[in-house]
Amino acid sequence: MNYFLELTEFETLDHLTLPALLYRSKKSDKAAIYIHGNGSSSVLYDSTKMNLFGSKLALEGISFLTFNNRGASWFMKLNRKINQIEERVVYGMAYELIKECVMDIDGAIAFLKKRGYREFYLIGVSTGANKIVVYHRYKPKNEVAKYILLSGGDDTGLYYDMEFKKNRKKFFAALEKCKEAIRKGHGRSLVPKYMVREQPISYQSLYDTINPDGDYNIFPFN
Repeated sequence: MNYFLELTEFETLDHLTLPALLYRSKKSDKAAIYIHGNGSSSVLYDSTKMNLFGSKLALEGISFLTFNNRGASWFMKLNRKINQIEERVVYGMAYELIKECVMDIDGAIAFLKKRGYREFYLIGVSTGANKIVVYHRYKPKNEVAKYILLSGGDDTGLYYDMEFKKNRKKFFAALEKCKEAIRKGHGRSLVPKYMVREQPISYQSLYDTINPDGDYNIFPFN
């Protein structure tokens, strides 16, 4: 093998601990960071694709870090440790805001810098590609040398087609309902089933996803 595989973890800028796999090229100070999509995505369950990325990049002298970001799966519990006090917090796609990817990506870069890496690339697939664009929007001056965007998703358009295309009034009502819940401090509460059918999601995450003027609406293919 032309790489060493390491099961590891790192801390985000807001102190969440995320599980990760590091495919270490034997001679390299370059590293590619893989950003997965949303929904039921989990790189730890997708070993075939990750092994392919890791082995091929290692041949080019590039290490490969892949991790479950805070939007992995519908729900998951993560550890957060601040000032030696540790707590369990619930995340997953049901609660994630896409802008939070900045804290995940910067945490990954900080982890790799401690390991001696000096040049970084971001690879984003599906919503992961959207997250790279969001990352660049909020941190245009960053330490990443190159971006690779694969199959960027029109999450806003897809959600609209799936849930609201036949009833525009329902769409605007959902936007207002979400804004009201967020204003009242109930953004992390799950929306009722009459609002969306496909999966459980919080008011804050639904609004983040379907807002036409929001961060998600990057690739408006629909």
